[in-house]
This record gives sequence, C-alpha cells and structure tokens, in this order.
Amino acid sequence: MTPTSNSLQALVAELTMAHSMLQEKPAHVSARAQEAQQLSSEAHLIAVAYEIHNFYGLCEYVFERTGAVFTVPIARPERYHEELLHQMALDIPQVRPAVLTTTLKDHLDELRRFHRLFRHAYMMSLDRQRVLELAERVVSVSAALNEPLERFRTYLLELADRLDSADSIR
Repeated sequence: MTPTSNSLQALVAELTMAHSMLQEKPAHVSARAQEAQQLSSEAHLIAVAYEIHNFYGLCEYVFERTGAVFTVPIARPERYHEELLHQMALDIPQVRPAVLTTTLKDHLDELRRFHRLFRHAYMMSLDRQRVLELAERVVSVSAALNEPLERFRTYLLELADRLDSADSIR
C-alpha cells in the first residue's frame, strides 16, 4: 500500500521529534558513564545501561513508525526486533530507500542486542567494561545517524510533495 501525503507528513514530524531526542541522548549517556567511572557503583552502572537501553528504544520507535507507514511485513515475527532493524538497511524498490547503511545497522544491532539483554536481565550482573564501551558506541552511533535520518526525512518530504501534486492533477 502506498502511503498518503498525510501519513508521510506525520512520519516526518515524528522523525523530527525523535531525531532531536536522539541528539540529546549521548550527553545523558556520557554523563552517566563518567559518573559510573568515577564512583564505580553498581547503581551508576545500571544508570548507564538504562540510558543505552533508552537510546536504542528511541531508535526502534523510529524504525517501527517507518515500517508502519510503508507497511513492509516482518518475515519472521519471532525475530521481530532483529528483522525490523534489518529492514531499515534495505533499499526496497518502489517502496522506500534504505534508512540505514549496513555499517550503521551493524552498530545498532550491537545496541539492539544489549537492549534486549538489559530488558530481560533480572538475575544478571552487568559487565562494567562492556557497558562503558557501549556508552561510547551510543555517542558514535548518534552522530552517524544524523545524515541518514536527514536524508530519509528529505525523501519523505519530496514523496509527500509528489503525492500532493498527483492528487491536485486528478
């Protein structure tokens, strides 16, 4: 199903809001990581992990909204989160361009796996070094997301304009 101009405009608004939040997140992650390094308490490490979890959750929100507007089915529902991320790196002719590069998808996949682990880790201790490495990854991934998200946003606006023009001709 082809998206409507209205659904594309709504997606642009959501992407703009989420992109703004994604740009703010690395500062929160870095601040929590610095506290965890200085104070070395489990509570501070959990705060870093929570911020990493939230960063990826916000990324996934963007991907879910994009998938919903372009109605591309998930091939393996039992692997929903992995498939959703994979789809964002696919250029789907006649539907939409890739949102992410393969490299960026791979970096995000590392955060996705941590997101799932943290979300379901009820009786597990966190690996301090790994959490701090992932905190650094959030900073680099956030910076790397800027250009692809802006490019996709531009694509959406152009597509919405084309759909509006086609509707005005009818």
